[in-house]
Order: sequence, then C-alpha cells, then structure tokens
Amino acid sequence: MNFVELIKLGRRDIAYCKVNDNIKVGDCICLIESTHKNIYKGYSYQFTHFGYCAEQAALLDMFAHNEFAANKIVTVTKNGDVIPPCGRCLELISQLNDPEFIEIAVNECESKKFHEIYPYDWKKQRI
Repeated sequence: MNFVELIKLGRRDIAYCKVNDNIKVGDCICLIESTHKNIYKGYSYQFTHFGYCAEQAALLDMFAHNEFAANKIVTVTKNGDVIPPCGRCLELISQLNDPEFIEIAVNECESKKFHEIYPYDWKKQRI
C-alpha cells in the first residue's frame, strides 16, 4: 500500500471519543504496514495523568500478530492531518528489526526514512 492509500484509510478509520472527563480515545490513528504487507492500526489514548500514543498501540497490534518489522508508518490526527511520531515513539520504533529501512510519513506530501528522522541512535554507539 502506498502512503496516499494509508492516509486515506487513516482518515476513514479515525474514531475520536471522549469517554468521560478523564479519558479521550482516538485523537490520532497510526497505521503500520509490516514487511509482510499486513496493515496494523492503533489509536491514541489520553488519560488524566498520562497518554498512550497511536504508534505504540499499532506496534502492539503488530507484535500481537507475531510480526516485528515494518515498512511504512503513518499517523493521522482526528482533524485529518498527517504528523510524524513523537520522540518516545521514535525510540520504540528504533528497537524494531531493521528500523533504518522503515519509511515514515512526516506530513501529507512527504515521507522520510527512519534514519533521516532519528539519525543518532544510541544503540549503534555501544562500546
């Protein structure tokens, strides 16, 4: 699937919901295409004192299906904007198999290889 199709799928499947004053679900949706061409998705969760990113949820969905390598990652907000992963999610992505080959949408019109977004991976600096 190309990024245009992934973005379209994300915009279609975004599902924002305010559960109560303490919990919001679905400010963002993340879609991950695995190296086996399967699509996994996850929604962001915001609780009173902490949050859980859509990328983390999508990665856990992928792991639950016994896959550990991704080709493409796209995150779409409830407003339809395409955004790059936060630093915490980039660190999690860096721990996947062969992360330098993952392509990540940074906006609606542009994608970057993982190593262009996260060039100084501490794991490669081990002594």
